[in-house]
Amino acid sequence: MSRVTRLEADRGRVRVLVDGEEWGEVPAGTLSRWGIREGDEVSPEQLFRYERSLAMDRALRLLSGRDRSRLEICGRLKRFGHHEEVVREVVGRLAEMGYLDDVSFARRFARERVGKGYGRERVLSDLLRRGVGRELAEEAVRREYEGVSDLEEARVLAARRYNTGERSDALARRVHGFLRRRGYQAEVCVLVAREYRGSPLQR
Repeated sequence: MSRVTRLEADRGRVRVLVDGEEWGEVPAGTLSRWGIREGDEVSPEQLFRYERSLAMDRALRLLSGRDRSRLEICGRLKRFGHHEEVVREVVGRLAEMGYLDDVSFARRFARERVGKGYGRERVLSDLLRRGVGRELAEEAVRREYEGVSDLEEARVLAARRYNTGERSDALARRVHGFLRRRGYQAEVCVLVAREYRGSPLQR
């Protein structure tokens, strides 16, 4: 058996030490719900249940802010110091409850980016960075961008940002760089940027 050797409260949270070593930091309300007091003996099974409960609370708080992929939640919980087995259990339970679904996550993510003027390449890259598998990410992008004209979207986006009447090679380069950063394909960026070169009389 292990022993809770110290509880250090600070601004609504409690740092828990077990056998003289830091076990974790817990909201005071959670600690009260568990009924843990300084000096209590705790079994490995109890510690596992407490950690699983804490990891679940943390995961739900993360998901309340925005949708996340399974890999994102796994990574964040591991950075909090949770053990691999706890992370697997929590992520599996969240998936069973419908809180973690990479298919839905990828589609919602792509749909939101379409509405914000991001190109396919940027959305695909962002999904991969968030831990969505390539095949799933590519399918979500294909599905949500179906019927979308990249050229027309890029033109609208550029006009909204650079609608000054100016035409110059320097502006064309800025337009090209801007659209590339937004994730539009190179050939689309070239076509739109060309429309901003030179003076109106030269076009």
